[in-house]
Amino acid sequence: WQMQAVLDLLPPLTGSQRKGECGRLAVFGGSEDYPGAPFYAATSMLRLGADLAHIFTEPAAAPIIKSYSPELLVGKSPAFPHWLAALDGVLIGPGAGRDGASVDLVSAAIRVATAADPPKPVVIDADGLWALVQTWMEGDRFPEQSTVVLTPNANEMDRLTKKFLNDSTKDKSLEEVGRMAAALANLLHCHLFVKGASDLFVSPTKDVIVFPHSGSPRRPGGIGDCLAGLLATFLVWAHKSPTFSIARAAEAASFVTREASKEAYVEHGRGMSATDVIAKIVPLVRRIESTPPKK
Repeated sequence: WQMQAVLDLLPPLTGSQRKGECGRLAVFGGSEDYPGAPFYAATSMLRLGADLAHIFTEPAAAPIIKSYSPELLVGKSPAFPHWLAALDGVLIGPGAGRDGASVDLVSAAIRVATAADPPKPVVIDADGLWALVQTWMEGDRFPEQSTVVLTPNANEMDRLTKKFLNDSTKDKSLEEVGRMAAALANLLHCHLFVKGASDLFVSPTKDVIVFPHSGSPRRPGGIGDCLAGLLATFLVWAHKSPTFSIARAAEAASFVTREASKEAYVEHGRGMSATDVIAKIVPLVRRIESTPPKK
């Protein structure tokens, strides 16, 4: 069923499309200390099938990230608002840093991106979640028309619930975490993709979905960045679909991340890395596309 979610969202390649029609996305993040995170996220976007992946980062990090790949369009963070209208979707946070200046930049990017008109999908991950915890005040919530997905891991989820619900997710059952995620989604008017042994997806209407597909026993750094990039891409494709479903995009992203991680572990074992996971995305999607259609 989760593989079908991927099939349902892959845009058909008709031969008549122009550059950008399969997605113009951006990652707002990266820093001199953490240049790898936006690279993993943006490269995952391209390997899944997005046409263009921008990275908007601090000036000191731009030449570092540019040196990783000629396929990535790397610009400096002050240019982000000027490019927003040309983008289909945005991922904010990976590698952005947690110092005061970085937090202010990320917080401003979140407010600009989520207020875009017409609205576009926004995924907030990693240091983007840190910025929310540090800068948002009681009563703050995302605009009603926005499509926002937060992607916390266990520690990030605990920070969010302590900040906004005055409660901790530590030592809570999956069911209890789901209830807390639902309350948080309703309070902030956003969706949550809670990463864990089983991924949870929660909407502002408090619907809770569990994605139990097995993955790799290894958890190297960078896998969350890959997931966030994949999710942003699937959300853009879902947003272009007449049957727009955020939950379907989350389901597809969970499946591809876990299946690619599993295949990377089978090949590389304990030494697998995020780069190995990214290398599995293209062959995985090709196999999915060759699957006989559902009857």
